[in-house]
Amino acid sequence: MIEFPAWEKHRKNKSYSAMFTPLMDIMFLLLLFFILTSVLPSPALPVSLSEAETGIEQTAGSIAIIITKEGTLLFENQPVTSKELPLLVSRILENNPKNLNVILAVDRDTPFHFSAEVMDLLRKQKVNNISLLVKEPE
Repeated sequence: MIEFPAWEKHRKNKSYSAMFTPLMDIMFLLLLFFILTSVLPSPALPVSLSEAETGIEQTAGSIAIIITKEGTLLFENQPVTSKELPLLVSRILENNPKNLNVILAVDRDTPFHFSAEVMDLLRKQKVNNISLLVKEPE
């Protein structure tokens, strides 16, 4: 075997160590990339809205009531029963009795009797402005 005495002498005098800082930086960036890209955005509303071309935007003085396809009521994204809904609406009406606009976000697969029941509850509370939330056709 061929020996290189100069190399052996040079190797014994210096210690070699692996530098892990750049490797850790790259691993951190890869981890961050995969965490951020794996998070899927959740839909803003848990309902599939019906489409309509003639919708009008309404925002002032509005509250939203969501009716899922199973008939679950959500008031400000919190589940409520049909007995609790009139109490919540009456509390809001105490502060803003004339200009309250209720927007119903109803899933397209919801049976109509759920919508009719909620509209009836709102009318009993003297809510006169009831709108349906729709999306623009694609």
